[in-house]
Amino acid sequence: YKPCTIHYRYKPEWYWWEVVEVTRRLAVCGWVVLIQPKYIFYRLIFCIGISILCLVATTFALPCKRPEDNFLSIFAQTTLLFSFGACALVKILTAPDVTDEQLDLLIGFHSPQGPFFVLCFFALAFCFVLLTIYVKTFYSEFEDIMRNARASKTDEMLTTSSASTGLG
Repeated sequence: YKPCTIHYRYKPEWYWWEVVEVTRRLAVCGWVVLIQPKYIFYRLIFCIGISILCLVATTFALPCKRPEDNFLSIFAQTTLLFSFGACALVKILTAPDVTDEQLDLLIGFHSPQGPFFVLCFFALAFCFVLLTIYVKTFYSEFEDIMRNARASKTDEMLTTSSASTGLG
């Protein structure tokens, strides 16, 4: 019996990384609501800043034991960062005191449809990558099970044949 621990997926030297992950989630989902709604752009800047810090730290540390977990963590944080950027762009594009001419001059377009499509693309891309990693992991584990089953069957056949011939 092995007790369940919260840091099982991290390398031994990074056993405390779950604290970083929980703090990031708490900051982006919880602490950000402490900023008043009238300062929504500051909320986005706060989330972008936290996301950049955690993305850089995760990229340099690579704290997970399995490489695919490190990849998914970095990919998820990158996707989240670009999604926050797209939300900031939508906020700028839908600002009531900015004219279409000013937006065309500043950004090059004035419709929020592009950033909305980008948000949808990021969500679908993340789902596709997540599904691909899960299928790859499932297939690898299935191959290991089949290989072990074949090896044990071969050992059993060798033991049975050597016992019947008297060589064992």
